[in-house]
Amino acid sequence: IVSLANKDEIRHIIIQGQKVNTKFGLLFLQKDSNNILSKIGILVKRKSGNAVKRNYIKRIIRQFVCKEYNIISHYNIIILKNV
Repeated sequence: IVSLANKDEIRHIIIQGQKVNTKFGLLFLQKDSNNILSKIGILVKRKSGNAVKRNYIKRIIRQFVCKEYNIISHYNIIILKNV
């Protein structure tokens, strides 16, 4: 799993990706057959709480991604956690 850090890649996935609403937040999925490793970005807004709470949310989402890696291995994913 590779983390997304480039703003252009994030913007590209948000614009062209498929939106799915889950209990973890809004997921943007983009099928990518070129890359062997999937790219994942986790975005948590500041309105979610202080830094400790935001990092806790990100840790929980990372655990979910690691457990379900077989299902999401061929997608580039951005998880946007709202309040």
